[in-house]
Amino acid sequence: MENDKYIGRLLGGRYELIDVVGVGGMAVVYRARDTVLGRYVAIKILKEEFAKDPDIRKRFAIESRAVAKLSHHNIVSVYDVGNEDGTDYIVMELIEGVTLKEYLQQKGRLSWQESIFFAEQISSALVHAHSRGIIHQDIKPQNVIILRDGTAKLTDFGIASFATTQETRVVQEAIGSVHYISPEQAKGAWVDDRSDLYSLGVVMYEMLTGRTPYDGETPVSVAIQHINGGAPLPSTLVTGIPRGLEQITMHAMASNADERYSSATEMLRDMEEFRKNPSLTFVYGPGGQTLRQAPQAPQQPQQPQHGGILCRHLTRKIHIVLRRHQRLGQGHLLHRIVLQPYPYPWFGQQVKFDLLHPSPPSDIPDHSRGHSKAPCPQDGRSGLHPAAGSALRAAAATAATLQAICGRLRPAPG
Repeated sequence: MENDKYIGRLLGGRYELIDVVGVGGMAVVYRARDTVLGRYVAIKILKEEFAKDPDIRKRFAIESRAVAKLSHHNIVSVYDVGNEDGTDYIVMELIEGVTLKEYLQQKGRLSWQESIFFAEQISSALVHAHSRGIIHQDIKPQNVIILRDGTAKLTDFGIASFATTQETRVVQEAIGSVHYISPEQAKGAWVDDRSDLYSLGVVMYEMLTGRTPYDGETPVSVAIQHINGGAPLPSTLVTGIPRGLEQITMHAMASNADERYSSATEMLRDMEEFRKNPSLTFVYGPGGQTLRQAPQAPQQPQQPQHGGILCRHLTRKIHIVLRRHQRLGQGHLLHRIVLQPYPYPWFGQQVKFDLLHPSPPSDIPDHSRGHSKAPCPQDGRSGLHPAAGSALRAAAATAATLQAICGRLRPAPG
C-alpha cells in the first residue's frame, strides 16, 4: 500500500512495520519484524476512522488485553498489545496459509469429511474462548486461516465484539459478515455464546453446500432472512450429506437462540460422536440439548464402478488407496496408487503413480463385481492377490513423500 504512514515506522520501540498483508472492515494488518526477538509478526491497527472514536479505542484496548489471555492451538496467538501516539495495535503470530473462504472458492464446496474436520477445530477454539468469557461475534470463513498441515486457526477476536454499538452501520458496510450474523445480531439485541454457534452453523452450511443459507440484493434483506429463518436443508442441495451432520448444522442455525446448542462444548461433543459413527442421528429436546443419539439403518453397499477402490491401507498419516487394477498384455498387472493426506488432500496435493507387476492372467482374482472382502493387508495375505500386497507395500514405502504435507490427521473411517 503506497504512502502508508505506518510502513517503516517502529512501534513500541521494537516492531518495525514492513508491508500490508491484509485489510479488514475495521483494521489493517501489517507484516512487521520484532527487533528484540528477531522474528516476524503480524500487527493489527485500527483504521483511522475508528481510531478517532474514544469509545471504540477504549473497548479495543479492553478486548485486546482479554484476547491476549487466550492460548489455544486453533486460535491465532496474541503476543502483545499497545498504544503509541494515539495508535492502538495488537501484535499477533504471523502465519502462512489461506483463509477458509479462499479454500472454499478454490474447491467450490467441501466433502462432509473435510467439513467436520474444520468445524471441530473451530468449535474447539470457541470452547476455549467462551470459557474465558469472550464472544467472537464475527465467525466467518474469512476469519479462519487454514495452514498447510490442515490446522484451522480462528482470528480477529475482539475486533467485531464492540461493533454491536453501531450494528446498523456495520451490517450495511460488512457485506461479507452479514451472511453469517445471528438473528439477534441482525436485530441489534443482546448476544451471548450461542450467537457464535449460529455463525459456525452457517459456516458449516457453506462448507457442505458451497453457498450460504441466505442471500439477497442488499445486506438488510439478508439480515431479515436470518431473523425469519427457513433455510433449505443442505441435503436438498447436495446429495450424500449424512443426516447426523445436517442435524448438527441446522440445530446450530436455529433462529431462536433457546433452540440451539446451549454451549460450544455440547456442539463439539455431538461432532465428535458423529465423527466416530457417521450413521448417528440426533434427537433434541427443549432448551436445545441433545436427548439421545440413534444409528441410522444400514445402507446397502454400492457396487463400485470401473476404476473404483479395491481396498485401503492407512499409515499413521497417509491414506493409501489401491485402485482397480487393469490387465495388460504379456501377463502384467497395472495398479494405480494414490497417496493423499486424510481426510482429503489440502490444496489438491496428492501423489499418484502406477505400479507394473508381473502376474499370470489366470492368477489374477476377479474383483469386477465389487470390493474385495479380504482386509487390506500390508503383506498381501488374507486372500488379497500378492500383486496388490506388493502395490500397497510400495505405496507405504513412498508415504514419507507426503509427511510434510499431512501434519496431524485423523484415522480414516472404514
